[in-house]
Amino acid sequence: MPKGLPAINILNRSRVSTPVLTLLRRYQVPVTQAAELTDDQILYKEREDLEVVKKLREDPNHSIMAAYKFLPKNVEPTHLTGYTLNRPGELALPQLVFRHNKEPKLTTVVHLGKKLAGHPGIAHGGFLCTLLDEALFRAVMNQWPNRGIFTGQLNVKYLKPVFTDQFVLVRSEVERVEGRKGFCKGTVEDIDGNVLTEANGIFIATKEKN
Repeated sequence: MPKGLPAINILNRSRVSTPVLTLLRRYQVPVTQAAELTDDQILYKEREDLEVVKKLREDPNHSIMAAYKFLPKNVEPTHLTGYTLNRPGELALPQLVFRHNKEPKLTTVVHLGKKLAGHPGIAHGGFLCTLLDEALFRAVMNQWPNRGIFTGQLNVKYLKPVFTDQFVLVRSEVERVEGRKGFCKGTVEDIDGNVLTEANGIFIATKEKN
């Protein structure tokens, strides 16, 4: 690294991505800043300070599940919620998924960015449908760990507006399994537990290979 390199003055560190800051530190570029945390770091701290997150982390009946452990590596760069929307103002934080250790139930903590709106300030209904579709899938996927699983039917009922720029809870569970069909239900709730959106769906596993 050339000697005497002037310090980079970042007046608004929240506009600089974490990977860029990491690269600057790696090459020992002096950095000064007015803000202490990036946007994603602020969101991460806010999420960890949520009472529901603290309780789930401490609950011995729950464990953390990788949100996209089912994705093959070659599919990750094309996945909508696992990659494409992982940007500031959209899904800035990875989804935090808590799995119940004894029952097929999940609680997913999601931050809805401002750019995920349909009407101004209100989350797009199609995007909420996507969140519920994925959450129900995650709940049922362990029923057939070595098979493909597809959505056969998904019914969504929008009860109240879901505002953007907030954390929500997406709860999902398996009600029953009949052959290759899994019947699931789920909700989108605010942090206080008020149900904003409901869904139920049927998921179908591919036939077992002979």
